[in-house]
Amino acid sequence: MPVPHAVGIVGNYANNLAKKRALHALRLLEKAGLTCMVDRSFSLVKKAVDIDEFQVDLTLVFGGDGTMLYAARHTKNKSPLLGVNCGEKGYLMDWNFRDFDKDSPDILQGKFRVEERTRLQALSPRNVPLALNEYLLVPKQPGHYMEFDLYVNGKRVWNEASDGVLVATPTGSTGHALSAWGPHILPTTKALEIVSMNSMDRARRPLVVEDHAKIELKNFHELWGCELIADGQRRTAVDNDLTILKGKPIYFAKRFEERKAHPAEARDLSPSAKFLVKLLEVRGELTQKELIQETGLPGRTVRRALDGLIGHGLVLQATHAADARKTLYSLA
Repeated sequence: MPVPHAVGIVGNYANNLAKKRALHALRLLEKAGLTCMVDRSFSLVKKAVDIDEFQVDLTLVFGGDGTMLYAARHTKNKSPLLGVNCGEKGYLMDWNFRDFDKDSPDILQGKFRVEERTRLQALSPRNVPLALNEYLLVPKQPGHYMEFDLYVNGKRVWNEASDGVLVATPTGSTGHALSAWGPHILPTTKALEIVSMNSMDRARRPLVVEDHAKIELKNFHELWGCELIADGQRRTAVDNDLTILKGKPIYFAKRFEERKAHPAEARDLSPSAKFLVKLLEVRGELTQKELIQETGLPGRTVRRALDGLIGHGLVLQATHAADARKTLYSLA
């Protein structure tokens, strides 16, 4: 990957940790002499633009998978998206915020691989956004089933009565589609999958088609109308026949090697210890009393968790500058 000269920053405005880490990254990048553009919805700086106006070589995405889906739907240039996980799961994010400072020199030198991912484009009278994971067509009224005809490349495949239908990319095959008994498709496979949701036909099975197939959903029979949901986030009313095609691809920045887990992610930490780690990440230095108040945990539980974290070298102690009787705790 060529060395980036202009970098975009996108994040989850409701995630304080994402804001904090993105602001830190912004200062680091500007200090290195790079041009930075910040997405307007992130509310990070006054001078910001919409993500679809970015003219950058690389876009940093701070948050979780939902933030990456937002960025993937709205980006219009071919610069790769580099995910920095500040959320819970982060399946689409290859970097963790804890590693960013250590890995930033390599990132700024373009030392990562670029992976192409398929997006879906729905043709509709209304403005339907692109989808990275899937489109889900469902009745507007919960508890109703819908009838429709499925056509692939102009040929009728089945007539269906079900709770809805999913059209998913390989990226989305591990999400909603998988929970509906769809197959797991490797991310770079040139294929799409069609999964019926709770079909009235017990013999109905998911269908895998080539990624350039023309998928049509016709002849809806639903009294209250239907909605098309993109990536579980954007809803659009659909009244007429719907055509779904392969859209313009996007690109992910990926590590050359799998990230090693940070010690704070170790499975042998108790839930209360992990809770303290998360709180210290977001809030910074806190006293023992503040930790007890913020977590609502018993004092004995907090003290035991702190002892374990200090023993693992994950938490540091320092004397409170304003009150020598108090001890401040922070992440190492």
